[in-house]
Amino acid sequence: DAGDTGGSEYIKAMTLLPDGKIVAAGSVDGKMALLRFTSDLDLDPNFGSGGVVKTNSYSNNYEIMLEVDKEGRLLVAGNQRMYRYLANGSLDTTFGSSGVATLSSGYSVHGLGIQGDGRILVASGSNYGGIYRMDQDGTNITKIISGEKWGLQVWDDGDIIVADDGFDISRYSRDAVREQTYSTDFGYTHSTLDLPDNRFLVVGSTSSGGGDLVISRHLASGAVDSTFGSSGRTTLPVLEGNDIGHRATLQDDGKILI
Repeated sequence: DAGDTGGSEYIKAMTLLPDGKIVAAGSVDGKMALLRFTSDLDLDPNFGSGGVVKTNSYSNNYEIMLEVDKEGRLLVAGNQRMYRYLANGSLDTTFGSSGVATLSSGYSVHGLGIQGDGRILVASGSNYGGIYRMDQDGTNITKIISGEKWGLQVWDDGDIIVADDGFDISRYSRDAVREQTYSTDFGYTHSTLDLPDNRFLVVGSTSSGGGDLVISRHLASGAVDSTFGSSGRTTLPVLEGNDIGHRATLQDDGKILI
């Protein structure tokens, strides 16, 4: 609760930086925000204003995605906009229009990826759903794959792995030509996570309204990894109510946190 500001505060995505600091994306005072923490989980005073960068974009009820590019710049997407920041939290005005790339009305961003040539991919699960690609500077936004998409992985060889809303996985070439689709009946997708060995996880729930938490593991090709859980998936009835997995990450020992 943001107290008397009338806004809400939450984190929807985070990543560990090479120096041990943590950067997170979410909402502060009802606005889309970036936060950077020290390794001790104190707000980093050398980032933004007291460790926080707030945008002018209202963020409630929108997915917020975060990606770090090879130059250490921070990409934050949500509410039909994508922002790029320098490592110190300053808006990168060379990106899009004064630091902001505006997506068409109706976008909901559920995944970000960066191709080897620096072009940026956005997965959208809205009525205008699909995979959109833009140049590294945030211009020339083009839909390259149609249909609601809820997860995205980009491999070094250029292949694009896409998850739809029902845990089905499709593999495309760097030029967005579909090479293979793997259908499952695992549940409802919320996100994906790439693993160090080029496999990846799909996280979600057994039904769109909740049910039980479910996670599956896939090979780099997109095929289900049958050595994981029970025939490739693990279902967890955590509580008596609806259980939904939204994001996953790995501990240092390789165990999965959801």
